[in-house]
Formats: sequence, C-alpha cells, structure tokens
Amino acid sequence: IGNPEHSWVGVKLKNSQGMSPIGTVISMKSKEREWSKTIVTGDGFTSQGPAIAHFGLGKIKDISEVQIRWPTGEIQTLREPEINRYHQIEYKQTK
Repeated sequence: IGNPEHSWVGVKLKNSQGMSPIGTVISMKSKEREWSKTIVTGDGFTSQGPAIAHFGLGKIKDISEVQIRWPTGEIQTLREPEINRYHQIEYKQTK
C-alpha cells in the first residue's frame, strides 16, 4: 500500500514502569525538513491509541536524528535511524 518510492520512519514507545508516554514529543530532522509529533492516547471516542508516531518522508531517504523528549524533560536521541521500519524506544532515566 502506498508509493514504494516514498519512505517513512516509525517510533514505538515501550511502556516503562512509572513512566507514561502520554505527552512525549518525538521530533525528527533531515537536511530538508523537520517533523514533530506529540503522543496522545485519548483522542478517540471510547478508545485509546497506541504510543506510536509514524512519519511519512516522501522521497527523503536520510534522517539525521530522532529526538524523544519525555514528559520528565529528559531527552533520548536516535542518530541516523534506519528508514522504512519502526524503532522501539524505552524510557531510560538519566538522573
């Protein structure tokens, strides 16, 4: 489904004990542009969505980084992520 010439990157936030992914901001950068999505899970009537962000890239083939800003303010960075796949990220407390 979709155009095979177009690329994408997905981020799945793994549930971690004591950390809700709600409110996490996922940002992504390439040479051409930047993207950003906030994880929300109550945006449907009587439903809850998964903690996933999917970024359509069009013909862009190289991403320099994906940045995950957790609700605590802590940041995790994934450098040069592989395209056309989902990357599972787990919260890692650094403080």
